Amino acid sequence: DTNGRSKLIKIVKRDQPSRAIFFFTPVLAIFLTLVAGGLIFFILGFKPFEALKFFFIVPIADKYGFSELLLKATPLCLIAIGLSFCFKSNNWNIGAEGQLTFGAIVSGGVALLFYEQEGFYILLLGDYLDTRYVRLTDQHYDQIASAMNEGELESKNSSKCPAERFFLHFNETILFVNKQTEEDSAVYDVEMVQNEGESDDSMELLFASFSIDDDYAPSLKKRVTSGKTADENAQQQLMRSVIPILKGFMVAITD
Repeated sequence: DTNGRSKLIKIVKRDQPSRAIFFFTPVLAIFLTLVAGGLIFFILGFKPFEALKFFFIVPIADKYGFSELLLKATPLCLIAIGLSFCFKSNNWNIGAEGQLTFGAIVSGGVALLFYEQEGFYILLLGDYLDTRYVRLTDQHYDQIASAMNEGELESKNSSKCPAERFFLHFNETILFVNKQTEEDSAVYDVEMVQNEGESDDSMELLFASFSIDDDYAPSLKKRVTSGKTADENAQQQLMRSVIPILKGFMVAITD
């Protein structure tokens, strides 16, 4: 200092972080959390040990509780892993909820994309990254339906369609159309889901799987389903209802 006396305390930056502090810090954080939580419960009139037991022991006391714990912890862990990359690169990120939602949407699309396929290779997206999503507005839907009814679109074989695979979304229906077929006689395989219901409370999803040949003639596939689409006649009706718009769209994009 100005009087020439040496300082009793001097803060010096470590050359290397302390390994003991590195491992001890999480333990200390948990201990302080338990102490603070117990104190809060005591102030509120609850028995601290019973309250902490309810939070930490009861949820894993049986298989059901443990499975529920994993169910709730999994998305939080995924978010934490994603955010860790941002923090390590010194980037601030608060979009965890949106990232989780978008990840759920993409994973659902991947599940449809690799429907009924097994093996480690399903993690290797490779050529499947070129899959397109097409959303037909009501105007587009009406234009295609009108052109098909009035014969304005020249009929072309499905094998001439340039698209390898795509999602086609119109009204309350989503089709996944894939040129990699299970049968030699088929040109495209189609997985279909349709929402029948005007609100979330009355929503019922209908499913159908079919293939189309070179003349767009559909052939229903046998799938294990439930609800209305467990009936084969219902699946046939559902399949036939989308063939005109599917054919019209594929003919329209064919050179």
